[in-house]
Amino acid sequence: MKKKVEEIISTGGDERLELINGVNSYGISVTPKSSNYIHYASSTGESISTESYVFLTSYIQNLSFNELEYKKQLQLCRDDIRKLWGLEDEIDIVFGPSGTDLEIIISIAGVIQKGRVVNFLSLPGEIGSKSQDSAKCKVFSSVPPNKSSVRLGESMVKQDINIRTVWKKEDVEFELDKEKSAVIVHLVYGSKTGKIYPDERWVEDLSSKYPSLIVAVDACQGRISKAKINKFLNKGFIVYTTGSKFFGGQPFSGIALFPEKFKEYFHRSHLDFNKISAFFNRSEFPENWAAFDEIASQINYGLLLRLKSSIYEMSAFYSIDNSRIIGLIMTYVRIANEVFDSYPFEVLKKNDIKTLSEEDFMLITIINVGISKRYKTVDLDLRKAFNQVKSMYFEKVFIVSQPVESKKIYFRVAIGARNIYELAGMLKSKREEVIRRHFEVIKRGMYSPFKEEMVNETLL
Repeated sequence: MKKKVEEIISTGGDERLELINGVNSYGISVTPKSSNYIHYASSTGESISTESYVFLTSYIQNLSFNELEYKKQLQLCRDDIRKLWGLEDEIDIVFGPSGTDLEIIISIAGVIQKGRVVNFLSLPGEIGSKSQDSAKCKVFSSVPPNKSSVRLGESMVKQDINIRTVWKKEDVEFELDKEKSAVIVHLVYGSKTGKIYPDERWVEDLSSKYPSLIVAVDACQGRISKAKINKFLNKGFIVYTTGSKFFGGQPFSGIALFPEKFKEYFHRSHLDFNKISAFFNRSEFPENWAAFDEIASQINYGLLLRLKSSIYEMSAFYSIDNSRIIGLIMTYVRIANEVFDSYPFEVLKKNDIKTLSEEDFMLITIINVGISKRYKTVDLDLRKAFNQVKSMYFEKVFIVSQPVESKKIYFRVAIGARNIYELAGMLKSKREEVIRRHFEVIKRGMYSPFKEEMVNETLL
């Protein structure tokens, strides 16, 4: 293949991956940044690392551009992920451009089960912005990954899918007791701001009481441990996540894990799912999922390269001892609290490190920063201020994660696998010095919209 990595890796997603001056809509570059660049944007997405770029450049030299090779390479990705996460052979692995796309397959599981579906989404403001449409199996992008004649807003299935975004626990039991629809509950494990919702114990108890319940664990921040992934799968829950975000692979690297009980759902089906060819190709599903045998066998090499980038970054991260990872995360969080929880900022909803189990530690790697209540100007336009910083500093100096739908959060400092890996080999004193310097640069930069005399040179 003669094309360059950057020409391939931004294809096969949707309009959010389209490049303007070498960066996508998230401000993420598909070519490496300089070694001095400060990156803490993994809750939105990370620019490709130099090491990953070099690896992919070598990797594509021997690729053949055909369906058979694409199928073979995706199977190798499955083998790698199965090994990295310690997955049982019975677990089926599905790939998709993003978690939003994978919502379609989760809803289809409900369609196959009972035809009608009631789908309870959780934290709609803190998951993918187009998740409601995709969970209804509607075409949610005017530029889908694959060539297709589908129209924006068109339904890809004939069955009725009812989406609930405002609901109570008793609403779920009410629908389950009626036994007229397949019921799906989304358990968000690590939202854009690090939340878990609804309560894990409640979901587990509900699943034990109602075996027909489909539980989908949204771990699309990637801030989930191997132990937690396998714990959810052992309970019969679907887990869908990504190799981007925390792990630092390129955006749109969706991975869905289906427990053994779902084999009977997808082994065969008389229903027509051809329209999902706009978003998926046959090779992205397990070979024995005959329900999708009729969808188009296209090739998405952009997705393949993003998955390979993700696996490369995962392998580097998992080469570090788990106890060392936890120690590094604690150091990052402690220094972040010291730097950002001071005027004019404040850290919102600090995590109590002492209460977290070893399998939940990755959840604390997002630090949400707001404006201190002591700041005299109360009517600040935080989105406008963030965009001002973005235009001034994100290209050459530093990047942090964009705010979410919250009037309080100004920006998010997201510690990712690459941050941890880069510092793992340093002495403790050097490590803390680097982290503090990074965070002080970010603090001064994020303060600049409120202090006009601050200029770019003061950060360098």
